[in-house]
Amino acid sequence: MNKQNVNKCGLILFLFVYCILAEFFVLRINQPTGKMLSIYQLNNTTNMIDTPEINEILKFYEKDNTKKNQNSLDIKQAATHKNGYITLHKDLNTENDDQTIFAEVDLRNGPTGDLLEVTKNLKMGPLPIFGTTSVRGLKSMGTWSRKENNFEIDNFYKPTNETDNRFIDTPENTALFSLYKDVVIEQLESMYSLNMLNNKKFDSGEFGIYLIELPVTPFGMNPFTIGLNYHQDGIQNTIPKDPELDEFKIGSRRTKGFNYTSFGPKLSVFDTQFSMTYEDGVKTADIRHISDDSLGNTNITNISPVTAGNTAFLNQRHGIQHAQVATGALLDESLRHTRRAIFILFSEIGDEWERIPNKSIF
Repeated sequence: MNKQNVNKCGLILFLFVYCILAEFFVLRINQPTGKMLSIYQLNNTTNMIDTPEINEILKFYEKDNTKKNQNSLDIKQAATHKNGYITLHKDLNTENDDQTIFAEVDLRNGPTGDLLEVTKNLKMGPLPIFGTTSVRGLKSMGTWSRKENNFEIDNFYKPTNETDNRFIDTPENTALFSLYKDVVIEQLESMYSLNMLNNKKFDSGEFGIYLIELPVTPFGMNPFTIGLNYHQDGIQNTIPKDPELDEFKIGSRRTKGFNYTSFGPKLSVFDTQFSMTYEDGVKTADIRHISDDSLGNTNITNISPVTAGNTAFLNQRHGIQHAQVATGALLDESLRHTRRAIFILFSEIGDEWERIPNKSIF
């Protein structure tokens, strides 16, 4: 075998080993030991929230009717939609009649900020040394209602036919559910003030709360770029009564990852409000608006990244997407570590949705 062939074989072997290590055997050497459960605690979800930091926060929410308010809505940026046109704002005038389809708001001084601290301090089971992992964490679901501009949480529940095993049910801790309640109301009130919800006098809907740990991002095939997989997330605890039935549109929607707002589609599981709140100092999801015009041309408007710690509100019914980071751990150090975040999905216009079978908690 000549030298050229040896070099070629060596390069092929290197690329093969690199891809295997990068894509399938990502080392979990950066796990914070203070946020890991011992092997004796893995079957007890209460241990996930039994930390000094979390206990100190939950003291505030131990009593009923406790509510922590921010003085005003601190809007960092927003995007509005009117007559098919997208306008980006740094200082949003919430009194206009444009539909707000995206907003970045600082809620760190309210319940959302407290729940973010809980999420950051959750204890999780240790990850395996080798292998790829998916997102994991705690979840809870419930229903809300509104009379004029007053929001209430009607109940919390868990599905009886749950199929998503990435998340486990929230421990039945009264103080934690009191915090959940305040967070959901705070975010609904924020979206209402931002003109992101409908203007019905009376309304109701569902919500799903996810306290998330995002896994370490692999280096990927090209470690010198940050790969972004844009998509929308569908609500899991309720289904539309009158869903989109056109198979061609369903296939196109899945391929492109957005809703056809220009053609008056029926309701889909993606026609929901979605909020994301990432812990400080990490890369957040990129945001964009995507839609087809009457000629079938795809139009994309990129939106500046959200500052970690702030809350991003996405009106998915109007074509707002967010990106899953697929590669780039060599470029962004935060991607080499697990990242914590709060994701909440909201449906509205309750008459259009049918709740899946469930068991009430509170």
